[in-house]
Amino acid sequence: MAKEYDTTLKSLVLDHVPDWAAFLAARAGLPTGPAELIDTDLSTTLQADRLFRVNAAPPFAVHVEFESSGRLGIPAELLRYNVAAFGATGLPTYSVLVLLRPKANATDLTGTLALAIGPTPHLTFGYTVVRVWAESVASFLSAGPGLAPLAVLTNAAAGNLDGAVERFRDRLTEPDVPPHLAKVLFGASSSCAACGMMRRKSGPSTRD
Repeated sequence: MAKEYDTTLKSLVLDHVPDWAAFLAARAGLPTGPAELIDTDLSTTLQADRLFRVNAAPPFAVHVEFESSGRLGIPAELLRYNVAAFGATGLPTYSVLVLLRPKANATDLTGTLALAIGPTPHLTFGYTVVRVWAESVASFLSAGPGLAPLAVLTNAAAGNLDGAVERFRDRLTEPDVPPHLAKVLFGASSSCAACGMMRRKSGPSTRD
């Protein structure tokens, strides 16, 4: 199921680049603009999940990583990806970490990685954490078709799944969702819902 879910998520991003780039930029407090995917093979040892070029004024890059399991050390990995992305593109790069379920909410995901040499500050790296379950249903439904299936992963949807599914179905009838895409998105939402049921069986998160 985890592999199927990962494939679904990657397809949503690849097929809906403008939706995802706009959502991630907004979460990071950055301007939006026309966006395109950049090759994420940053070196022989690094490959980011996705890297977007946002053609705002001035242009910049958004690096996104998706995480579904809890582990320490991710901020240092984000820093490595961020520096490599800047070196490869020459664009100022902002990193966004998308946590797909509460078990991924490790204790060191504060949005800041601060390094010091003894008492002397050395480097401060900022990044944004998006906790999918803490978002509202409306935030994903309004972000565009490419993010709409994630609405069923929110805590709000867990409290009223029938209502969330009905709102999602209504979203699929809007003019920006042609019939063939509606079928694909409904399948994606089913995969997301299955993942959501798995994470609820594993127990609630102890952090926001």
